[in-house]
Amino acid sequence: MTQKFAEPLVKVFIQDTHRMGTQLLRNVIARDARFEVIGTECIYPANAERAADADVSLVSASLHGSPMKGIEFVRKLKSIRPDAKAVVLIDASDREIVMESFHAGARGVFCRDDSYKSLARCIWSVHKGQVWAATTEIDFLLDSLGGRIPMRFLDAKGSVLLSSREQDVVAKVAEGLSNREIAERLSLSEHTVKNYLFRIFEKLGVANRVELILYAVSQLGTTAEATPKDPFKDDATTFAWYREEAEKCGVTPFAIAEMYLEARGVPASRAGALMWFIVAEAICEDIAERSKEAQQHLRFKMTTEEMRRARQQAIKWLKAKHASSLESLRIQPQISEDEEESLFGESHPTAV
Repeated sequence: MTQKFAEPLVKVFIQDTHRMGTQLLRNVIARDARFEVIGTECIYPANAERAADADVSLVSASLHGSPMKGIEFVRKLKSIRPDAKAVVLIDASDREIVMESFHAGARGVFCRDDSYKSLARCIWSVHKGQVWAATTEIDFLLDSLGGRIPMRFLDAKGSVLLSSREQDVVAKVAEGLSNREIAERLSLSEHTVKNYLFRIFEKLGVANRVELILYAVSQLGTTAEATPKDPFKDDATTFAWYREEAEKCGVTPFAIAEMYLEARGVPASRAGALMWFIVAEAICEDIAERSKEAQQHLRFKMTTEEMRRARQQAIKWLKAKHASSLESLRIQPQISEDEEESLFGESHPTAV
Protein backbone atom coordinates (compact mmCIF):
# COMPACT_ATOMS: atom_id res chain seq x y z
CA MET A 1 0.00 0.00 0.00
CA THR A 2 1.41 3.37 -1.02
CA GLN A 3 1.94 5.73 1.90
CA LYS A 4 0.64 9.26 1.40
CA PHE A 5 2.70 12.10 2.81
CA ALA A 6 0.98 15.23 4.06
CA GLU A 7 1.81 18.44 2.26
CA PRO A 8 4.12 20.69 4.34
CA LEU A 9 2.39 23.43 6.30
CA VAL A 10 2.29 26.85 4.68
CA LYS A 11 4.41 29.19 6.82
CA VAL A 12 2.66 32.52 7.37
CA PHE A 13 4.07 35.78 8.74
CA ILE A 14 1.75 38.58 9.93
CA GLN A 15 2.62 42.29 10.06
CA ASP A 16 -0.38 44.28 11.26
CA THR A 17 -0.99 47.72 12.74
CA HIS A 18 -2.16 46.83 16.26
CA ARG A 19 -1.30 44.06 18.70
CA MET A 20 -4.96 43.02 19.05
CA GLY A 21 -5.53 42.80 15.32
CA THR A 22 -2.32 40.82 14.91
CA GLN A 23 -3.39 38.34 17.59
CA LEU A 24 -6.86 37.92 16.10
CA LEU A 25 -5.37 37.16 12.69
CA ARG A 26 -2.92 34.72 14.25
CA ASN A 27 -5.68 32.85 16.08
CA VAL A 28 -7.91 32.60 13.02
CA ILE A 29 -5.14 31.46 10.67
CA ALA A 30 -3.80 28.94 13.19
CA ARG A 31 -7.17 27.16 13.19
CA ASP A 32 -6.60 26.10 9.59
CA ALA A 33 -4.63 22.85 9.54
CA ARG A 34 -2.82 23.91 6.34
CA PHE A 35 -1.09 26.92 7.93
CA GLU A 36 1.59 27.58 10.52
CA VAL A 37 2.09 31.14 11.80
CA ILE A 38 5.87 31.50 12.19
CA GLY A 39 5.92 35.11 13.38
CA THR A 40 3.98 38.29 13.98
CA GLU A 41 4.93 41.94 14.40
CA CYS A 42 3.05 45.17 15.04
CA ILE A 43 5.95 47.58 15.25
CA TYR A 44 7.56 49.73 12.57
CA PRO A 45 10.13 49.54 11.16
CA ALA A 46 9.60 45.80 11.18
CA ASN A 47 12.15 43.06 10.71
CA ALA A 48 11.68 42.00 7.08
CA GLU A 49 14.29 39.26 7.50
CA ARG A 50 11.80 37.34 9.67
CA ALA A 51 9.13 37.61 6.99
CA ALA A 52 11.61 36.33 4.38
CA ASP A 53 11.39 32.88 5.97
CA ALA A 54 7.64 32.68 5.39
CA ASP A 55 5.81 31.15 2.43
CA VAL A 56 3.23 33.95 2.53
CA SER A 57 3.37 37.26 4.44
CA LEU A 58 0.24 39.20 5.41
CA VAL A 59 1.11 42.88 5.61
CA SER A 60 -1.19 45.72 6.60
CA ALA A 61 -1.02 48.56 4.08
CA SER A 62 -1.33 51.03 6.95
CA LEU A 63 1.29 50.91 9.69
CA HIS A 64 1.54 53.44 12.52
CA GLY A 65 -0.87 55.88 10.91
CA SER A 66 0.77 55.89 7.50
CA PRO A 67 -1.31 54.28 4.72
CA MET A 68 1.78 53.33 2.69
CA LYS A 69 4.22 52.02 5.33
CA GLY A 70 3.12 48.44 4.75
CA ILE A 71 3.86 48.78 1.04
CA GLU A 72 7.38 49.98 1.92
CA PHE A 73 7.70 46.80 4.00
CA VAL A 74 6.71 44.69 0.96
CA ARG A 75 9.37 46.42 -1.15
CA LYS A 76 12.01 45.73 1.49
CA LEU A 77 10.88 42.11 1.74
CA LYS A 78 11.17 41.68 -2.04
CA SER A 79 14.66 43.19 -2.00
CA ILE A 80 15.71 40.57 0.55
CA ARG A 81 13.92 37.69 -1.14
CA PRO A 82 12.75 38.41 -4.72
CA ASP A 83 10.45 35.38 -4.82
CA ALA A 84 8.71 36.29 -1.55
CA LYS A 85 4.91 36.20 -1.67
CA ALA A 86 3.05 38.95 0.13
CA VAL A 87 -0.62 39.84 0.54
CA VAL A 88 -1.43 43.45 1.45
CA LEU A 89 -4.33 43.88 3.87
CA ILE A 90 -6.43 46.94 3.04
CA ASP A 91 -9.26 48.60 4.97
CA ALA A 92 -11.09 49.57 1.78
CA SER A 93 -10.56 49.29 -1.97
CA ASP A 94 -8.48 52.41 -2.52
CA ARG A 95 -7.16 52.76 -6.09
CA GLU A 96 -3.77 54.23 -5.14
CA ILE A 97 -3.07 51.66 -2.41
CA VAL A 98 -4.07 48.76 -4.67
CA MET A 99 -1.88 49.96 -7.52
CA GLU A 100 1.11 50.67 -5.27
CA SER A 101 0.74 47.26 -3.61
CA PHE A 102 1.07 45.42 -6.90
CA HIS A 103 3.84 47.74 -8.12
CA ALA A 104 5.73 46.90 -4.91
CA GLY A 105 5.53 43.21 -5.77
CA ALA A 106 2.54 42.00 -3.73
CA ARG A 107 0.86 38.87 -5.05
CA GLY A 108 -2.52 39.82 -3.66
CA VAL A 109 -4.61 42.47 -1.93
CA PHE A 110 -7.24 41.47 0.61
CA CYS A 111 -9.93 43.77 1.98
CA ARG A 112 -10.66 43.41 5.70
CA ASP A 113 -14.39 43.60 4.94
CA ASP A 114 -14.16 40.10 3.49
CA SER A 115 -14.53 36.90 5.52
CA TYR A 116 -11.86 34.88 7.33
CA LYS A 117 -12.81 31.96 5.10
CA SER A 118 -11.92 34.04 2.07
CA LEU A 119 -8.64 35.03 3.73
CA ALA A 120 -7.70 31.36 4.04
CA ARG A 121 -8.46 30.88 0.33
CA CYS A 122 -6.38 33.96 -0.45
CA ILE A 123 -3.34 32.68 1.48
CA TRP A 124 -3.61 29.24 -0.11
CA SER A 125 -4.03 30.65 -3.63
CA VAL A 126 -1.05 32.97 -3.32
CA HIS A 127 1.04 30.13 -1.89
CA LYS A 128 0.16 28.08 -4.99
CA GLY A 129 1.45 30.85 -7.24
CA GLN A 130 -1.82 32.61 -8.10
CA VAL A 131 -2.73 36.29 -7.80
CA TRP A 132 -5.54 37.32 -5.45
CA ALA A 133 -7.65 40.37 -6.23
CA ALA A 134 -11.37 41.13 -6.00
CA THR A 135 -13.35 42.46 -8.94
CA THR A 136 -12.97 46.05 -7.76
CA GLU A 137 -9.18 45.73 -7.56
CA ILE A 138 -9.03 44.14 -11.01
CA ASP A 139 -11.09 47.04 -12.36
CA PHE A 140 -8.49 49.44 -10.95
CA LEU A 141 -5.79 47.59 -12.87
CA LEU A 142 -7.81 47.67 -16.07
CA ASP A 143 -8.53 51.37 -15.63
CA SER A 144 -4.84 52.04 -15.11
CA LEU A 145 -4.13 50.50 -18.48
CA GLY A 146 -6.87 52.60 -20.03
CA GLY A 147 -6.62 50.55 -23.21
CA ARG A 148 -2.88 51.23 -23.30
CA ILE A 149 -0.35 48.44 -23.45
CA PRO A 150 3.38 48.75 -23.89
CA MET A 151 4.51 49.26 -27.48
CA ARG A 152 6.58 46.13 -27.05
CA PHE A 153 6.80 43.45 -24.39
CA LEU A 154 10.53 42.97 -23.90
CA ASP A 155 12.65 40.36 -22.15
CA ALA A 156 15.74 41.13 -20.04
CA LYS A 157 17.87 41.34 -23.19
CA GLY A 158 15.53 43.81 -24.88
CA SER A 159 14.13 41.29 -27.37
CA VAL A 160 10.47 41.52 -28.38
CA LEU A 161 8.39 38.77 -26.82
CA LEU A 162 4.99 39.08 -28.51
CA SER A 163 3.92 39.26 -32.12
CA SER A 164 1.76 42.18 -33.22
CA ARG A 165 -1.31 39.90 -33.25
CA GLU A 166 -0.56 38.68 -29.74
CA GLN A 167 -0.26 42.30 -28.60
CA ASP A 168 -3.68 42.93 -30.16
CA VAL A 169 -5.09 40.14 -28.00
CA VAL A 170 -3.41 41.54 -24.86
CA ALA A 171 -4.90 44.96 -25.66
CA LYS A 172 -8.39 43.43 -25.77
CA VAL A 173 -7.79 41.58 -22.50
CA ALA A 174 -6.77 44.95 -21.02
CA GLU A 175 -10.16 46.29 -22.10
CA GLY A 176 -11.78 43.56 -20.03
CA LEU A 177 -13.21 41.65 -23.01
CA SER A 178 -14.07 37.96 -22.90
CA ASN A 179 -12.60 35.44 -25.34
CA ARG A 180 -15.78 35.57 -27.42
CA GLU A 181 -15.72 39.38 -27.57
CA ILE A 182 -12.02 39.36 -28.50
CA ALA A 183 -12.76 36.87 -31.29
CA GLU A 184 -15.51 39.11 -32.66
CA ARG A 185 -13.36 42.27 -32.50
CA LEU A 186 -10.36 40.66 -34.20
CA SER A 187 -12.34 38.49 -36.65
CA LEU A 188 -10.92 35.28 -35.21
CA SER A 189 -12.45 32.07 -33.93
CA GLU A 190 -12.80 31.69 -30.17
CA HIS A 191 -10.51 28.63 -30.38
CA THR A 192 -7.79 30.74 -32.06
CA VAL A 193 -8.08 33.36 -29.31
CA LYS A 194 -7.58 30.64 -26.68
CA ASN A 195 -4.48 29.43 -28.53
CA TYR A 196 -3.11 32.97 -28.68
CA LEU A 197 -3.68 33.39 -24.94
CA PHE A 198 -2.00 30.06 -24.25
CA ARG A 199 1.11 31.19 -26.15
CA ILE A 200 1.05 34.64 -24.51
CA PHE A 201 0.86 33.11 -21.02
CA GLU A 202 3.75 30.80 -21.87
CA LYS A 203 5.97 33.55 -23.31
CA LEU A 204 5.37 35.98 -20.46
CA GLY A 205 5.47 33.38 -17.70
CA VAL A 206 2.00 34.17 -16.37
CA ALA A 207 -0.75 31.77 -15.41
CA ASN A 208 -4.01 33.62 -16.03
CA ARG A 209 -5.65 36.83 -17.23
CA VAL A 210 -5.19 38.65 -13.91
CA GLU A 211 -1.45 37.96 -13.97
CA LEU A 212 -1.36 39.07 -17.60
CA ILE A 213 -2.97 42.39 -16.64
CA LEU A 214 -0.48 42.81 -13.79
CA TYR A 215 2.37 42.11 -16.19
CA ALA A 216 1.05 44.71 -18.62
CA VAL A 217 0.74 47.27 -15.82
CA SER A 218 4.33 46.59 -14.76
CA GLN A 219 5.50 47.19 -18.33
CA LEU A 220 3.86 50.60 -18.75
CA GLY A 221 7.01 52.30 -17.57
CA THR A 222 9.17 50.50 -20.14
CA THR A 223 10.61 52.97 -22.61
CA ALA A 224 11.01 52.22 -26.26
CA GLU A 225 13.93 54.56 -26.90
CA ALA A 226 15.89 51.72 -28.42
CA THR A 227 14.33 49.80 -31.25
CA PRO A 228 15.31 46.18 -30.73
CA LYS A 229 15.28 43.62 -33.45
CA ASP A 230 11.68 42.50 -33.84
CA PRO A 231 11.41 38.80 -34.69
CA PHE A 232 7.61 39.13 -35.02
CA LYS A 233 7.34 41.86 -37.66
CA ASP A 234 5.70 39.41 -40.10
CA ASP A 235 4.75 35.73 -40.23
CA ALA A 236 7.78 34.64 -42.27
CA THR A 237 10.17 36.29 -39.80
CA THR A 238 8.23 34.85 -36.87
CA PHE A 239 8.46 31.35 -38.29
CA ALA A 240 12.21 31.72 -38.97
CA TRP A 241 12.77 32.91 -35.39
CA TYR A 242 10.73 30.04 -33.93
CA ARG A 243 12.65 27.58 -36.07
CA GLU A 244 16.02 29.00 -35.00
CA GLU A 245 15.02 28.95 -31.34
CA ALA A 246 13.70 25.38 -31.62
CA GLU A 247 17.21 24.26 -32.63
CA LYS A 248 18.33 25.56 -29.24
CA CYS A 249 15.24 24.04 -27.57
CA GLY A 250 14.42 27.60 -26.57
CA VAL A 251 10.79 27.81 -27.68
CA THR A 252 7.90 25.39 -27.73
CA PRO A 253 7.55 23.58 -31.08
CA PHE A 254 3.78 23.77 -30.57
CA ALA A 255 3.78 27.25 -32.13
CA ILE A 256 5.77 25.99 -35.13
CA ALA A 257 3.24 23.20 -35.68
CA GLU A 258 0.36 25.71 -35.62
CA MET A 259 2.11 27.90 -38.17
CA TYR A 260 2.36 24.91 -40.52
CA LEU A 261 -1.36 24.24 -40.03
CA GLU A 262 -2.35 27.87 -40.63
CA ALA A 263 0.20 28.49 -43.45
CA ARG A 264 1.57 31.50 -41.58
CA GLY A 265 5.08 32.34 -42.71
CA VAL A 266 5.56 28.89 -44.22
CA PRO A 267 3.65 26.80 -46.80
CA ALA A 268 0.89 24.69 -45.25
CA SER A 269 2.06 21.19 -44.37
CA ARG A 270 0.18 18.60 -42.34
CA ALA A 271 3.32 16.47 -42.14
CA GLY A 272 5.30 19.46 -40.88
CA ALA A 273 2.62 20.20 -38.31
CA LEU A 274 2.46 16.58 -37.15
CA MET A 275 6.24 16.39 -36.82
CA TRP A 276 6.37 19.44 -34.55
CA PHE A 277 3.36 18.35 -32.50
CA ILE A 278 5.23 15.08 -31.84
CA VAL A 279 8.32 17.03 -30.80
CA ALA A 280 6.19 19.29 -28.57
CA GLU A 281 4.71 16.22 -26.87
CA ALA A 282 8.22 14.95 -26.14
CA ILE A 283 9.91 18.07 -24.78
CA CYS A 284 7.08 20.26 -23.48
CA GLU A 285 5.56 18.37 -20.58
CA ASP A 286 3.03 21.07 -19.74
CA ILE A 287 1.35 20.81 -23.14
CA ALA A 288 1.87 17.12 -23.86
CA GLU A 289 -1.88 16.41 -23.77
CA ARG A 290 -2.67 19.30 -26.13
CA SER A 291 0.00 18.01 -28.51
CA LYS A 292 -1.49 14.50 -28.45
CA GLU A 293 -4.97 15.86 -29.20
CA ALA A 294 -3.64 17.91 -32.10
CA GLN A 295 -1.94 14.81 -33.52
CA GLN A 296 -5.19 12.83 -33.31
CA HIS A 297 -7.06 15.49 -35.31
CA LEU A 298 -4.34 15.57 -37.97
CA ARG A 299 -4.09 11.83 -38.45
CA PHE A 300 -7.66 11.61 -39.71
CA LYS A 301 -6.61 13.84 -42.61
CA MET A 302 -3.29 12.17 -43.50
CA THR A 303 -2.13 9.06 -45.33
CA THR A 304 -0.14 6.36 -43.58
CA GLU A 305 2.96 7.36 -45.55
CA GLU A 306 2.61 11.03 -44.56
CA MET A 307 2.29 10.06 -40.92
CA ARG A 308 5.30 7.74 -41.15
CA ARG A 309 7.49 10.45 -42.65
CA ALA A 310 6.42 13.00 -40.06
CA ARG A 311 7.14 10.57 -37.24
CA GLN A 312 10.56 9.72 -38.67
CA GLN A 313 11.37 13.42 -39.03
CA ALA A 314 10.42 14.00 -35.40
CA ILE A 315 12.63 11.08 -34.34
CA LYS A 316 15.57 12.47 -36.26
CA TRP A 317 15.20 15.93 -34.75
CA LEU A 318 14.85 14.51 -31.24
CA LYS A 319 17.86 12.23 -31.73
CA ALA A 320 19.99 15.25 -32.56
CA LYS A 321 18.57 17.77 -30.12
CA HIS A 322 16.68 16.09 -27.30
CA ALA A 323 17.45 12.36 -27.28
CA SER A 324 16.38 11.92 -23.65
CA SER A 325 12.79 12.75 -24.61
CA LEU A 326 12.42 9.83 -27.04
CA GLU A 327 11.66 7.49 -24.15
CA SER A 328 8.66 9.58 -23.12
CA LEU A 329 7.13 8.88 -26.54
CA ARG A 330 8.16 5.22 -26.49
CA ILE A 331 9.85 5.77 -29.84
CA GLN A 332 12.63 3.48 -30.94
CA PRO A 333 14.88 5.65 -33.14
CA GLN A 334 16.14 2.82 -35.34
CA ILE A 335 16.56 4.68 -38.62
CA SER A 336 19.41 4.04 -40.99
CA GLU A 337 21.46 6.94 -42.36
CA ASP A 338 20.21 6.10 -45.86
CA GLU A 339 16.60 6.30 -44.70
CA GLU A 340 17.28 9.60 -42.96
CA GLU A 341 18.75 11.08 -46.13
CA SER A 342 15.81 9.85 -48.19
CA LEU A 343 13.43 11.50 -45.73
CA PHE A 344 15.19 14.83 -45.57
CA GLY A 345 17.26 15.01 -48.73
CA GLU A 346 20.27 15.72 -46.46
CA SER A 347 21.87 14.38 -43.34
CA HIS A 348 21.49 17.57 -41.30
CA PRO A 349 18.30 17.52 -39.16
CA THR A 350 16.71 20.80 -40.20
CA ALA A 351 13.81 19.59 -42.32
CA VAL A 352 10.33 21.13 -42.00
